[in-house]
Amino acid sequence: MAHQLDRATDRMRALLRTDPSAVIGYARHGLVPSLQALALDSEVLTTAQRIETADAFCAHLLAPPQGGRASDTAGACLIGLTGVLQTDATQYVPAISRAWGSIFKWINYLSESLKSAAVPAEMRTAASQTHMHIMFLLLGTEQMRQQLLATPGLVAFMVERWMALDHTVLPQFPIVTLALELLARLRPATLDDLVAHAQGDVDAVALHALAPMRLALKLRPSPTLALQLRTYAMLVASLSTGDDTPLQAAIMENGAMRGVTRILLRLSRMDILSDIDIKVGIDVSVRFVALLVECGIGINWLQQTVKEGFFEALLTIAPWLPELDENTRICSRRLIQDIIPRYLLFPSVITPIGKRLEGFTAEAESAIANSMLSSAWTSLKALSKERLEFKRALDHWTCETCGTGGQRKLFRRCSGCHLSFYCSRRCQSDGWVATHRDHCAWRRKHIMVQLDGLVSYGDQEFHRMLIAQDARDRADTIRAMAPPCDGLPHSIIITLDYTTGAQPKILLRQLGPAPSGQEDKEDSVQIRSAVRLGRRKTMGSVLMTSAMLFDSHNRVAQLLQNEAGRN
Repeated sequence: MAHQLDRATDRMRALLRTDPSAVIGYARHGLVPSLQALALDSEVLTTAQRIETADAFCAHLLAPPQGGRASDTAGACLIGLTGVLQTDATQYVPAISRAWGSIFKWINYLSESLKSAAVPAEMRTAASQTHMHIMFLLLGTEQMRQQLLATPGLVAFMVERWMALDHTVLPQFPIVTLALELLARLRPATLDDLVAHAQGDVDAVALHALAPMRLALKLRPSPTLALQLRTYAMLVASLSTGDDTPLQAAIMENGAMRGVTRILLRLSRMDILSDIDIKVGIDVSVRFVALLVECGIGINWLQQTVKEGFFEALLTIAPWLPELDENTRICSRRLIQDIIPRYLLFPSVITPIGKRLEGFTAEAESAIANSMLSSAWTSLKALSKERLEFKRALDHWTCETCGTGGQRKLFRRCSGCHLSFYCSRRCQSDGWVATHRDHCAWRRKHIMVQLDGLVSYGDQEFHRMLIAQDARDRADTIRAMAPPCDGLPHSIIITLDYTTGAQPKILLRQLGPAPSGQEDKEDSVQIRSAVRLGRRKTMGSVLMTSAMLFDSHNRVAQLLQNEAGRN
């Protein structure tokens, strides 16, 4: 029977080249070989004949789903629609729009009927490919997109087939692209449907999104590679949206930042101006990095993207930024000028970024030197170098009791305030008796405020040293800002705010005369690590406050000198 159908189809294909009107007429009467011939060779038809053919396909699909001959006819019509839609889908929208409800019912019906174990896997795959391809092509038309996205059951249909794919091999590409289009354009409930279909297993969803992306990164260059990389980057970015959702956490914890950065690096090495998919992929990747570094637990994500080659990619795309999307230009500048500098307050970030930037040659940086990122890049390098040198200097510690210097690993740290260091147990004991016991508890309570465990003691110690250094460097500015007073000691808060940019913003606030008996109390540096939570806010931003008791003009210089002596 199958052989007879194939021979009949071949005869219709031959007739199509000489008398297409006759074949279209047979198709209107539901002759399956004519439908198959039109599906296979629609390119030989004129535009008017294609529209007539699409009308014939849609007319058959208006019938209610059922088995037998009607099922064969519907299957041939769906294949035929795939063929005509690849020419110019907008021409066939009126007919398809009128029949879309019935078309989707047929897609569901045929998909369910092919789940039988007796149906060969190749046939199920081919049918699924056809069904998803139709919707993918229709999503590319403005007229049909909204109608498709509002179709009841479409999300569940897509999710079921996407999650059924074998994540150890690259899936059929239109299936992934359709999943991307739906997830990117639909309401957040789509993600809920996705997680629900996976029975709440967000790690399984993350695996289905990330595993094929990793496989695509191993592919050799090909005409479709940029399209695939762009699609996977957009899919991961779509799944990562939301305010600290479990799905977002699973996607990020399973390596989304590493994968997207590798895609960015791979795309940056292609001929950027030759393919719109390269431009779109770069835009998506840069925005993903900027958004997640800014509003996520930025230290982790920033470390990952730097390690995977973000700076290398940026150096490559810098000359082409005027040709790229405005979002790419804005996010690139914000990363270099605003976001990354705010993280150069943490030793765990300073070291990888500083060493990475030190390793670039003048030749490698020549491209960005003549780009719109030139000044921001220069400022970032200068700040990184300054903080890296400062960090290296802090690795040489001094005993608070005897003044002996040496490598930090040789010193003992006070287990109370974590701020005082000693070269031996004896010096620690002597220091405790001499002065430290009078200040340790106060330091522990007031100097170090650790919120939610997000700022380590090592980072806090670095912050203390950094604010002391920056306060000394800005002594003249602070002295000029200090308000006049009547000669009595005043309680004045000096705030160095590092959350607004690369350089701290200095703020002074006078609280009034110091309480009686407090004038001689040890002046110390108070550091508060203010972790601002929430979307589009930076986690890990540091607000450093030096709380000092002094009369505005007479004691500020002395205080800064005293602080310099202690450090």
